[in-house]
Amino acid sequence: RVALSDIQDTAPKYLVNLGARFEWERVTFSINELIYGESSQFENDGGATPDPAPPGAPLPDPSGLRFYQTEIGVTPITNFEVTFKALEGLDLTFGATNAFDESPNKRNSLLRQIQFDGGDNSAVAGYPSFSPFGINGAYYYGKLVYTF
Repeated sequence: RVALSDIQDTAPKYLVNLGARFEWERVTFSINELIYGESSQFENDGGATPDPAPPGAPLPDPSGLRFYQTEIGVTPITNFEVTFKALEGLDLTFGATNAFDESPNKRNSLLRQIQFDGGDNSAVAGYPSFSPFGINGAYYYGKLVYTF
């Protein structure tokens, strides 16, 4: 189930990419909106779920393993860039990637608690490794470009 989930569910079913660029005399503004569809992943407990299982734990499969699902909902990510032509050949640019600091949902909390209680260091990873837009949040930057 984990392997199938990795192949079938970790990539979003769709990605909408909308962009626009506006130019006024010495200023250029670009904006890009990425809308990621839902994605998810199953992880198994490696048989670590205690008996009796905590409330909310999924039922075990025939092998005795329990599969916990982590889901990331539809997420919009906004990127923008503003460029100012300061002098002939000199551009100043300010921009942002993931401007509103979106983060994916954390991994399944019940599975993480079971891993933590069992001394499994995989409980340390709070965010899923399959996030289509990463886990680092916003990135802001500036650049100076001189063309000669």
